[in-house]
Amino acid sequence: MLIQQATGAQAKGQVESMERSIDAACTMYRDDRGANADGTLECERLRIFLIYQSGQGKRALDAGQAMVEARKLELGADNRHTLRSQSDVALYLRDAGDLEGAAELNRRTLEARTRTLGERDPHTLDSVANLAQVLDELGFAAEALPMNRKAFEVSREVLGTTHPDTLISGINL
Repeated sequence: MLIQQATGAQAKGQVESMERSIDAACTMYRDDRGANADGTLECERLRIFLIYQSGQGKRALDAGQAMVEARKLELGADNRHTLRSQSDVALYLRDAGDLEGAAELNRRTLEARTRTLGERDPHTLDSVANLAQVLDELGFAAEALPMNRKAFEVSREVLGTTHPDTLISGINL
């Protein structure tokens, strides 16, 4: 309920209300389930993502980078929560105009996800698509095209033809 309140407040531009709601939700998860429980870790990631969606890109970038470093220490560099936060930071870098930094971080995230999850995992496919998009924006269309094709074809097989990730991969292709 608190997360729904936070996302609703974010959508209305009520940043202070959003932050109070998401902070309360994350505290509840942490107190109830522990600091490293899936729900707690995802709530804390969502908190930063809501800040980003509220137009506070620099603040989200700084908080996201700090979160990635903390998660590397606590959970390990290849942990799925660390990698998901790292993927978010690559998005924040891209939107801040640091395409080279975004490409490098997307590349590292893709390598780790491929190694730990395999090439056909939906999170790995997301990393393929993210890297391809940034490479295309950097002017490396020849490198991006086969990556987009792979993301689309494997997403179609793994997720199905109507899954949002498959449709986005098709658009990117």
